[in-house]
Amino acid sequence: MLNRKWLRVSYAYGFQNTSLSDWLVLHASSDSGGNGNLSLTEFSKDNIPEYTILSHKWGAEEITFKDLTDGTSKDKTGYSKIQFCGGQARRDGLQYFWVNTCYIDKSNAYRDATKCYVYLPDVSFPRSDSASRSNAFRRGWTLQELIAPAAIDFFSREGELLGNKVSLEQDICEIIGIPATALRGSLLSGFSVTKRMSWTEFRKTTYKEDKAYSLLGIFDVYIPLIYVVLHGLGGIGKTQLSIVYTKRHKDNYSAIFWLNIKDEDSLKQSFAKLAKQISREHPSAIRVSNLETNQNLDEVVESIKSWLSLPNNTRWLMIYDNYDNPKLPGNTDLIAVDIRKFLPESYQGSILITTRSLEVRIGRSIQI
Repeated sequence: MLNRKWLRVSYAYGFQNTSLSDWLVLHASSDSGGNGNLSLTEFSKDNIPEYTILSHKWGAEEITFKDLTDGTSKDKTGYSKIQFCGGQARRDGLQYFWVNTCYIDKSNAYRDATKCYVYLPDVSFPRSDSASRSNAFRRGWTLQELIAPAAIDFFSREGELLGNKVSLEQDICEIIGIPATALRGSLLSGFSVTKRMSWTEFRKTTYKEDKAYSLLGIFDVYIPLIYVVLHGLGGIGKTQLSIVYTKRHKDNYSAIFWLNIKDEDSLKQSFAKLAKQISREHPSAIRVSNLETNQNLDEVVESIKSWLSLPNNTRWLMIYDNYDNPKLPGNTDLIAVDIRKFLPESYQGSILITTRSLEVRIGRSIQI
């Protein structure tokens, strides 16, 4: 079965220009709300079943694909809301649900959901004035998640129903500062840019860049991320996930190039192999074809970077694998690699980096 974590990468970070090609969703069995098990099920975009989607705040112990497959998910505090969502979906007559806090333009996923559950872990039942002070209403993503779905139910930390989008309309509009017509599904293009921007004031996001990304659905803009970093412990499957992704989405790219960046010598040798690959697959690349790859490797690197920056040379994907010894402040290792010297200077392709280091902060970082 395809790894759910990787699907989050492909959908959330713009490596493909289509909206949703394949979905991996959680299946709620008859006793998922109690002590039952949850299973992962994959669907093609033409065969997506009715599902519910969870709007929630990303916490410190979220459940990952690995947690579900190795049976450790129930040991994390984040499992309680997964369990709640499965149980509530079953009570609503739905077999499938989707939990994903990293999707950049969530509007389609939320719009197409049969229901959306808004989980408020800082609000107790019965409902009190604390609901209006919930952190959920100050999240950067909240606007997309409240505007897009037709049916929304709000739940307390105990999993008790607080109300729905209709019954709480006045309260919601007052709390987040948007007109009722927007909440009811009016086209957002009918509101001025200034007005829509005012809705986003004082909102908080986990990552600084998310403040900008969360605006995409509000302003109907698509901006693919250029850089994505997969980081995690050695042997956890970062390279394998990258292989799965390239096999599945190879038709979305003009070329896919792999580089071993465990040290500078390995990286330069990878560029030399790239020159041969480019000469073979793109014989019109005269500058690259004429390179003596066994001579000046620095010249090889610069020539390939220049070739990738040509005006009509777009939609390529560069994968920098095993960047485990990055040159960063505090790293005194003389053989640490400065990846910036080896990145293309243009912004017409995509970069994927795998690393064990949490300190690599180029573009969007995703923990595996």
